[in-house]
Formats: sequence, C-alpha cells, structure tokens
Amino acid sequence: WHKALECYRLMMPVHGAEPNTITCSALINTLGKSKQCDKAFEVFAEMQKRDIPANIFTYSALVSACAKAKRYERAMEVFEDLVNNHPEIEVDQITYSAAISACVQGRRSDKAIEIFNLMTSHGIKANTITFNSVLSACEKCADGQRAVDTFNRMRAERVSVDRVTFSALIGALDRCGEYEKALEYYQSMRLCGVTPDAAT
Repeated sequence: WHKALECYRLMMPVHGAEPNTITCSALINTLGKSKQCDKAFEVFAEMQKRDIPANIFTYSALVSACAKAKRYERAMEVFEDLVNNHPEIEVDQITYSAAISACVQGRRSDKAIEIFNLMTSHGIKANTITFNSVLSACEKCADGQRAVDTFNRMRAERVSVDRVTFSALIGALDRCGEYEKALEYYQSMRLCGVTPDAAT
C-alpha cells in the first residue's frame, strides 16, 4: 500500500496525470485490503474536494475497508449514505456482501439480516457466500434461531450449502447452548451432500 500511495501522490507533479474515479477507487481498495481504513477515507475526502465522482466500486471498497478494520459503525455510515443519498448509483451484490461482512465484525446479526433482506427486495439473488456471511454474523452473536431461519431459507431457495454453512450454523447453536440441534444439523450434513471435515 505504501507504493500505491506513493504512485498516487506522484501522478500530478511528475506525470501531469489527473486522478480520476478509477485510480482513486483502486487506491481505496488497496488501502482497505491492507487495513489502512483511515488512509482510505483520506483519499475519499480528497475525491470529494476535487469533485471526483464516486461510483459503486468506490463505495464497495470503502465498506470493505471498514469491515477489514472492524469498523462496523463507520461501514454502516458509508452504506446508509450510499443507499439513502445516491439513487444514481445502483448498489450491487458486492457492496451488500461487504456491508454484511461488516455486520459480522460488529456482531450484529439483526443488521446483517436487515441488509440481506434489503438486497433481495431489490431483486438481487443471494448466493452461498452471502448466506454464509449472514450465518457467520449469527454465529458471532450466538443467535441460533436466526441461524436456523437463515439455513432453512437457503434450502427453500435451493442455494447450495457447504462446510462453511454448517460450521457457522453449528457454531451459532453451540454458542447459545442448543447442543442437540447442533448435533442434528451435523448429522444431516451428508444428506445435503456435504462431507464433514476436522473443523465441523
């Protein structure tokens, strides 16, 4: 990320190249992956000062940066700003998934499901990764009932389940003391075509 930031700073003075939405979004993404959340927001602030328009990739990178840095509240601020104040930007599955991942870090299964429902209400079909993110939030919160409801919804919508699905579901039930249910779902793994591994 040091090199990426250095290249960005040298664009204008050395090469006479104006930063644009693509270069700024790429830098925010790089900083986010390196858990440099504050620096990512500095670049975003510079974009606003220079009137460089943000797009869905910019916002996705910012929300993801917050999730990786475990900054739940700030992730929600960015996500809600996007949804409420930028109707010109179409929110995609990547952004919703990043917001749900932030809910996992914030231990907010209720918010994860709220965002998940918002996503599906806009006609975006959930996949295994998105469902698993919601289940992970349920596990972190010891929310066994929401985990079971989410799993049942996966099955009803014929979304593929995998080991991650069962690990999160069993973990959620374990944390809230539902040991018999946890064992039932463990035993049902093979019926769903999933082979248990050491983790499960």
